Amino acid sequence: MTEILSQTPAETRDNLQIGTIDHLSDSGVGLGDMLAKVGFEGLRPEERLALVENATIEDYMVAVDAIHRKVAPDYSHEPHPEPMKLVDRDGIVKSYTALPEERAGIMEYALSVAKQIIKKYRQEGGSIDDALQRCANLAAFGVVLAHTYENGNGRTARTLGELIHNGYDSTSAESVADLAVICAERPEKGFRINSYVPTGDWADGRANRSPVAFLDAVAALDRPLDGVSYAAAASHTFTTPRM
Repeated sequence: MTEILSQTPAETRDNLQIGTIDHLSDSGVGLGDMLAKVGFEGLRPEERLALVENATIEDYMVAVDAIHRKVAPDYSHEPHPEPMKLVDRDGIVKSYTALPEERAGIMEYALSVAKQIIKKYRQEGGSIDDALQRCANLAAFGVVLAHTYENGNGRTARTLGELIHNGYDSTSAESVADLAVICAERPEKGFRINSYVPTGDWADGRANRSPVAFLDAVAALDRPLDGVSYAAAASHTFTTPRM
């Protein structure tokens, strides 16, 4: 890890072993161990921002697959062949998720808008935490809107968002505890954190019909990266575990 922290952001991204590790499917390797083995654990905010900045759509998809294998080990990791139905507690269908052929495009757009956030930060400055939060939300909502898997999409989205926004440090009890809660399966009742959910005018399923418009709303590119304005942008639009 010392070697990784001494590298430039571009070198850090190149040396993450995301696409080449052969133990992703090893059930004996937990999420924390995997993060350490691929070189993610302990990355500073600038390094996490650089990972998103330099990521390809293939990097994004491989990361999502790897996380899903760790947080939902008892479910299929194959893409579901049909769009998923989202139902409420009464069994009423609220909306349908993306068609299988639409999933990659949604995720690619989420990544492209995250890169615009980073470009804005590079040009205008501001709060790096604000930039990371927006990138994390975009990456997570890309997972939610694509809804690739039959089960475990929410856990995967929450975990990816947490790792981008706040990182992971196994030497910090708070970081370990936060990740454990974030990546847990959400029970019907009693879960103490929110997930990534469209709210207000978007809650009736329009986010599924217009994922590009929704992701633009999540990015809030018209708001400064001042660490304050983004909360107002989220109001009546979406909620996340950290908002």
